[in-house]
Amino acid sequence: MNWETGAACQGQFIDDFYPDSNTVLNAVKRICAGCPVREACLVAAIPERHGFWAGLTMIDRERLRASANIVLAPDDGDVGRYRRASQEAWRTGDYVTALGKILGVSIARRILEDNGVVSRRVA
Repeated sequence: MNWETGAACQGQFIDDFYPDSNTVLNAVKRICAGCPVREACLVAAIPERHGFWAGLTMIDRERLRASANIVLAPDDGDVGRYRRASQEAWRTGDYVTALGKILGVSIARRILEDNGVVSRRVA
């Protein structure tokens, strides 16, 4: 099973996840807050440059990347790696190890803990 099929945003109007007002942003935040796959979405969201993912705005993700010294490829080449990591994390429940393969375990653990994600298994 793909984590995206269980996302609370499935069936929602896609333009809402590219909000242009605080009213829409607050509504989207509520959807993400109760989402059962927010953790996997967070892993996939790290390289995303646009839109609202895992309860994080584009600016939130830029700050997250800056705080962890994550430099993305200019051609969005990183998106596939993070998507594969999110699928692995969803299957195993081990978000630290899946993300740690890209960023290193200590950075992955800090990012996940700072965003309220607790891995079922610890790397």
